Amino acid sequence: MVNLKSTLSPDEFIAIVDEHDEPTGQVTTRHQMREHNLWHRSTAIFVIDEHLRFCLNKRSHFKDYCPGWLDTSFGGIVGAHEIDDVDGAALREAEEEMGIARLDSIKLPSGKSGQTLKPKFVFKHKFEDSGSRAWVYTYYIAWHSALKDLGTPIKP
Repeated sequence: MVNLKSTLSPDEFIAIVDEHDEPTGQVTTRHQMREHNLWHRSTAIFVIDEHLRFCLNKRSHFKDYCPGWLDTSFGGIVGAHEIDDVDGAALREAEEEMGIARLDSIKLPSGKSGQTLKPKFVFKHKFEDSGSRAWVYTYYIAWHSALKDLGTPIKP
């Protein structure tokens, strides 16, 4: 899947957290956050089908971190306005990157009583390398191969 609808802006506001994932009260631009490698929150949403296969995501070439790479998850940085609603940020990121509106209203086929494609929180972990320091809130979406023609086409 290729995300051609990236809404990245170096001027997007990001809430900064500390190394223990506590908000510091500081808000800065994405550009400043990257330039100074500041701690922030991000989401990673794994899409797994009924055969336990992962959907791979080709990152936009416009991304400021790992542009053009294949990724095992969808997701992104939690905006300053979302600092207290990481679940909402995960839903927004999944919809944005998968190109599918209202994921939380799409029901899985029979056998999954009322289950929708809304991302489900699993755990959070600390990630740190030379280019990024983030608390990554990890989610999954249960997909089903019967759901076709949604979002951006998946190409082999």
